[in-house]
Amino acid sequence: MKTVLTASEESDERAEPQSDHAWAAGREHGAKVSAVDVEPGMVTRAAAAAYTADVRLATLPQLPFTEAAFDAAVGNFVLNHATRAVRAAGATRPDHLPALAPEDDFARTRQGFAALLGEAGLADVVCDTLDWDHRTTVEEWWSGPAAGVATIGQVVTSQSPAVVAEIRGRFEALAAEFAGPGGVLHLPHTALLAHGRA
Repeated sequence: MKTVLTASEESDERAEPQSDHAWAAGREHGAKVSAVDVEPGMVTRAAAAAYTADVRLATLPQLPFTEAAFDAAVGNFVLNHATRAVRAAGATRPDHLPALAPEDDFARTRQGFAALLGEAGLADVVCDTLDWDHRTTVEEWWSGPAAGVATIGQVVTSQSPAVVAEIRGRFEALAAEFAGPGGVLHLPHTALLAHGRA
């Protein structure tokens, strides 16, 4: 049986856990899927959706698996549009959410992602860019951070009521930049899809 690992560094505040998709694809091919996420809420959601997967709370680069335990790996690294509103409001990151150490970080570019896989020992690495618009509403987009979903939500909910209100105001101003007919937001997204040979 083939084994697949799906890892998420930062789940978008309104995204479905990416392990759902990897689990469904792996299940179709008879693979055993394991998943890790840095955010407890996303672990709970993923475990409920991907009910036969081994879903754990963990963060890169230290994972609770033995070396060479998987035949394939899928990574999900998300940059949030909402971060702009949080920063503009002057919100600070709470102490219980330490930032990624610089030596463990990498450039969120095609070159940076490809280099990360190359450093991990993969050969003939190819990285492509996928672009699309995610459609949502202001209330739906805000509901994730307001409920404390993902790191961005933990930052929002750790602030004082006055700062949360400031974030919400900045959030609505940011949303106006992406508004289309009927108040539907068209949020531009970009994904890096990379693969290589072990």
